[in-house]
Amino acid sequence: MKRKKAGLEKRIFISFFVISLLLVLFLTILQWIIAKNIIKQYENEKILKPLSFIKLAQTEFKEGSLDLLNSITDDKEIVNSILDLDSLKISKRITPYLSNPKAGHIVIYNHENDLIYGTEWDLIEKYVNKMFQLLYVNDFGSFIANFGNKLYQISYFSFYEDDEKEKFIGIVVNVESINRQSFHLEQYNEVVLIPNSEELRKDLFPDNFSNLVDNISNKIGKMIDEDKEESIFRLNTEIASGIYINYDLNGEPSAFFIIPFNRNFNQFVQQSILFFLIIILGITLIAIVLIGTWFKQTILHPIKEIRDRMQDVAKNPSIIEPIEIRYYGKIGDIVEKLENKYSGVLGDMIETFNMMNKALAEYSSSHKGYKFLVEHLNSGIFWLDSEYKIILCNPSFRELLEISETDKVLGVSLIEFLHFSPRILEKAKTEAITISSVRVKIKDKVKYLIFNVRPVEDKSGTRLVGSIADITKEVTERKAREALELELIKSNKLAEIGRRVEGIIHNLNSPLNSILGYAQLLKKEFSRHKDLEKILEAGKVISHYVKVLQTKIRKDDVYMTHPININELIEQELELCTHNLFFKHYVILEKNLDPELPEILAVFGDISLCVANLLNNAIESLKDSPEKYIRVRTYQTSELVAIEIEDTGSGIEEKNLDKIFEPYFTTKKHKDAIGFGLGLAIGKNITEKYNGRIEVKSIIGHGSTFTIFLPFGK
Repeated sequence: MKRKKAGLEKRIFISFFVISLLLVLFLTILQWIIAKNIIKQYENEKILKPLSFIKLAQTEFKEGSLDLLNSITDDKEIVNSILDLDSLKISKRITPYLSNPKAGHIVIYNHENDLIYGTEWDLIEKYVNKMFQLLYVNDFGSFIANFGNKLYQISYFSFYEDDEKEKFIGIVVNVESINRQSFHLEQYNEVVLIPNSEELRKDLFPDNFSNLVDNISNKIGKMIDEDKEESIFRLNTEIASGIYINYDLNGEPSAFFIIPFNRNFNQFVQQSILFFLIIILGITLIAIVLIGTWFKQTILHPIKEIRDRMQDVAKNPSIIEPIEIRYYGKIGDIVEKLENKYSGVLGDMIETFNMMNKALAEYSSSHKGYKFLVEHLNSGIFWLDSEYKIILCNPSFRELLEISETDKVLGVSLIEFLHFSPRILEKAKTEAITISSVRVKIKDKVKYLIFNVRPVEDKSGTRLVGSIADITKEVTERKAREALELELIKSNKLAEIGRRVEGIIHNLNSPLNSILGYAQLLKKEFSRHKDLEKILEAGKVISHYVKVLQTKIRKDDVYMTHPININELIEQELELCTHNLFFKHYVILEKNLDPELPEILAVFGDISLCVANLLNNAIESLKDSPEKYIRVRTYQTSELVAIEIEDTGSGIEEKNLDKIFEPYFTTKKHKDAIGFGLGLAIGKNITEKYNGRIEVKSIIGHGSTFTIFLPFGK
């Protein structure tokens, strides 16, 4: 027990420590995020300020060059000289403009892209075609170009014949050499201007940047791939950098402005956060020790007492109700109580625990009584949720369903076991339902159950409580009595019919023999008369049927068990079916009788009655069928003889397959159909009497197959 207490203290201490540590980490991370955003904003401001100055200086530089070119294009004498293609006049007239500080290498092209003033230069030729293309969009432009690892500001302006700018006649281009001083960056000594070349030179950067040149080069390459002009990068914890890229007229990078920045402020903030974290952790550890000691003495001890008592109850619930309580005392007098020496919330907790302990004892006593009663009932008791799934059940319920493990029952719908229609259980949600006899098939056994269910309201909603009881024995006895009554009625009727038919056959034999005798005498005298031959043939057919019928009556009258040749019995029944004109003229009979079929021990009349009923049912089912086939087959298994009768009739609906063997149930819908629905019920009783069975397979629109299985040699 001491080890458990130490474990509890340790867990509480660790939990408190972890929570405190997580809180400190959260505050530290929050402070770090806030500081990082402030630092980022500060650095961006410091980097963007010179970057804005560079852009402004670059704009002013461009405007000065464009103003010069605009003055040249507005000079009418120069315009006329271009129209006259007079280079000397252009040179003479443009000379005053060359004294302008913004004037560099100036050239003029006419509208046919021919150089008419100035010296041809590869730098200008590289872009002149692009300038002419862009003049359709804008009359002027300016950009920085890189040529021979030197930077030049190239500006161009278009000439028009008049002020309406309806006729384009040429352009003027001004090329100025530029460097870092061109943008007046004296107050930003750290800014570096680099022409685009294959490799950045380390000597152009401050000393602390020399190791980061490759990194900066990679950043520039990434910006070029993404067509970016400017971006800010944090190269490491000490250095940040802003990069501004100038692109020439062809979209190629020409120059890079790189703005280094030392992140000393960032280092200071990081050190401050680390110092703050150390202080917080120290304070937290001291607080954990002090609060933990107080928590152990004031709160943990009584909670552990309650915990230990609850653990004892969980391990052995019977301790809350001593056995003597049922006979000698009251629950409140015997249940052990915890000593309450605390006030406030802890005192209320211990008092509540003692009340709970007493209530549990009372509940346990009542629960055990009900449990004993339910578990020893012969009836199955069950409890269903709103979806008809089994929540609880007693052992008798599982025994009735022949299921040994409770896990295979709980959580499964009752419909899967008893195959009820959901409408029955749906109705049970509003009123109590009793079904006096339910036929179910459990592990190939047929059982009859009485079923009761009623709705019960609880906190979870409407649930169903019910019971089932096995009445298979009573139902079997009742059905046996009914079958016996049917057998007696049938036997009496058949016996009376047999006696009458036998008398009729006896009375028919004498005149039939006389007819055949006189016909034979007449044939001797009138041998060529064909009608006498027909009379003799018809008489012999009648005599054959009379003998067959007489043989059947005599065999049916013998109610003793004796060996029976099934094939001969079937041949006899098929021959008797030929009196049915529909069978004789419309039905196609196919036979496949096993010649090696063993004999069975049975009463001839029983088996012939079963076969006759199945043949008559098959014939009846074919009257409305387009295909009229009856197939009779016999075969044997390891222990059984099988008689299979297949028809191509209308078939039987699947829902009726279990009902067709019930007395007075019939599926015959033909207007000439006869019978009371007893044939299959009688056949089933007869086959079961010989430990046999009847099986049926049927497909609507295709027909049915009935198979009688009977044991041989018994």
